[in-house]
Amino acid sequence: FEEGLNWQLEVARLLAPGVTVYTATQALIELFREQLTLLRLRFRRGHVVVCGLGRAGFKVAPDSLRRGEQVVVVEADGENESIGMIKDRGATVLVGDATDARMLCQARAGHAKLLVVVCGNDGINVEAAIRAYELKQTAPRGAGPVLECHVHIIEPDLRALFKNHRVFTDTGERFRVVLFNIYDSSARLLLRRHPLDRDPIAPDDPRTVHLLVIGFGLMGESLVLQAARGSHFANGRRLRVTVIDRDPVPHQACLRRRFPKLDSVCDLTFL
Repeated sequence: FEEGLNWQLEVARLLAPGVTVYTATQALIELFREQLTLLRLRFRRGHVVVCGLGRAGFKVAPDSLRRGEQVVVVEADGENESIGMIKDRGATVLVGDATDARMLCQARAGHAKLLVVVCGNDGINVEAAIRAYELKQTAPRGAGPVLECHVHIIEPDLRALFKNHRVFTDTGERFRVVLFNIYDSSARLLLRRHPLDRDPIAPDDPRTVHLLVIGFGLMGESLVLQAARGSHFANGRRLRVTVIDRDPVPHQACLRRRFPKLDSVCDLTFL
């Protein structure tokens, strides 16, 4: 190097073209990989499509893969750390919006046998299910099996509203929809495995069943509601429920507004 020149700057100048070529090559490789993935999907039928790769989606996808099923995942967040892990297990991942009909077409949702919508937001889940229904209705007759669509909805009011949509009222042979709530399902399973009256209660038993719930999030609420629905004991005594939460006032008001008859089946106290 000539005297007085900054050698680091000279090295950077010499390497710059190589870095540019390397970056362009990597971009072309990634583009080719994406196009190859889309090409392979054009022939996919009878597979499982999972919209959303949160905790629920990351549970559903590996379960399907273990059963030997082909799985396509649609995830909006390209930086989701679970993408690499689910790819390593054999799933195909498309980064995009599950409410976009074009993205569902790329995932071949119209030719899938099962669509599980767990995007982490009730509104997005409902919209994605509606787009899938419309996609299936416009597909040629005989294009793929009956699509069974499982939609995760937490909010009871939205669930009731969605049941009046044509997705439910149209009882065709192309599309079937099932609503589920992982918190309600988990609460039912918990109470089935650990029943509140695990010590049998006789008709003349003086005891009162008391359920203590610490923390009133989504799971806590589902647990209280499921316990209240099943609180039929031989001695006729009402279930006693105590909820301990950092900020119980808004939870208490909201719960009693949505379920006004709850106090008629159990004695509910918030602390």
